[in-house]
Amino acid sequence: MIDLDRHLDLGSRQLKSHVAAFPTPTFREPKPASRLRAGLAAAAVTVAVILPVAGFLGSGQPATTGTETTQPTPVDTDFEVIVGEFTKAEAVAGFSEPRDFVEGAGLTGFGMVAVGHHTELDSRPKAWVAPDDGIWSAIDLSSVDLTGVELFLDVKEIDGQLAILALDILEYDGDPSSRRLMLYKSADLTSWTIKELTGIEAFALGFTNVTGITTGDAYSLQSVTRFGTEMVAIGVPAGADANTVIRSVDGGQTWAPILGPVVAGLPDELESVAASATGVVAVGMERVMAESEEDAGTASRVDEVSRAIIVWSADRTNWDRAALDLGDAAESRMVDVISIDGGFLARGSLSDTAGNTLWALWASNTGASWERVSIPEIEGSYGHLDFNSGILTHFASPSLEDNSDRTGAIEIWQGTIGVSDRPQS
Repeated sequence: MIDLDRHLDLGSRQLKSHVAAFPTPTFREPKPASRLRAGLAAAAVTVAVILPVAGFLGSGQPATTGTETTQPTPVDTDFEVIVGEFTKAEAVAGFSEPRDFVEGAGLTGFGMVAVGHHTELDSRPKAWVAPDDGIWSAIDLSSVDLTGVELFLDVKEIDGQLAILALDILEYDGDPSSRRLMLYKSADLTSWTIKELTGIEAFALGFTNVTGITTGDAYSLQSVTRFGTEMVAIGVPAGADANTVIRSVDGGQTWAPILGPVVAGLPDELESVAASATGVVAVGMERVMAESEEDAGTASRVDEVSRAIIVWSADRTNWDRAALDLGDAAESRMVDVISIDGGFLARGSLSDTAGNTLWALWASNTGASWERVSIPEIEGSYGHLDFNSGILTHFASPSLEDNSDRTGAIEIWQGTIGVSDRPQS
């Protein structure tokens, strides 16, 4: 479960109303979604089949020990992952400062827009745009009343206007009811209107990133996606610590749990959910018992470790554990999953016995089995993933941990990725 207060990394947690001014991007008449490809290299995209990557940090690392029922055996997949060339987007001076983090992104008539916050000491909401030329710059928010707003959550185009969903935290007491949603809209990126929203109103407008907001049956939502006319989310019931997969068929007014028994029990912690035409996928981790290295085979000492888990359902009723290759990782977890053309893309972390951690990617067509994929430009880093019009955009951010020396600006990489049926021999 996401700890929102730790994720914000607010330090003194004082409310802040002033936001430094940035150069205002040139307004351009909205154009079709094809503008997103402007951020890619002008040369033709080279397409390649990416095969699974075996192992992690060498074959000498001990694998996690657990019962056979909790670790499915990887199976041959009936799909292949097609990855094109990834190109780093150009950013002008002032686009990003150290410890900025992107929470949401989307393609709009103004170009590609990303929203988030600055995470050092006091949180400050921030937004960026890449118009026709694909060059990113910060949106000038100096004239906007952002009193009490800690971060921007999500962004969409609504009725020709740029619409940003903001989170206003009234009290830092851990109570989701002390948080409220605000809507900021602009037709020219200069003048803005402000309105408070309920979670249900946010859903009706098409927003899904409402992390930490309580709505319908007192569920605190962690990740939301749509399955046709339904909504599927990861939520925590009021008064509970464990989260589960829940569903709404009335626009988010009421919710009911839908994660039934899965192979070898339920996950201990879920992080993200995604939906496609083939079904729903939820990712997270479970706690398993593993023998320590020095006492392996003696059963005299047992340690508990985390292991990544993916569960999937084609009908939101019957759930199964996915086949997942974790290589030789001593510990692992899945933190994010999104839908892409032909299937899903998940991201997780793999750690060896020395505590070295690597961020990695996996892809699937239905969610039943997954292949480890390699995208050198973005693997090994963490940040927001967005898939739009066939283009994957990765906003690679430095670590938010206090002791991290990765405090550089965000790097933006764009490229093509998709899943297709494997040709029959």
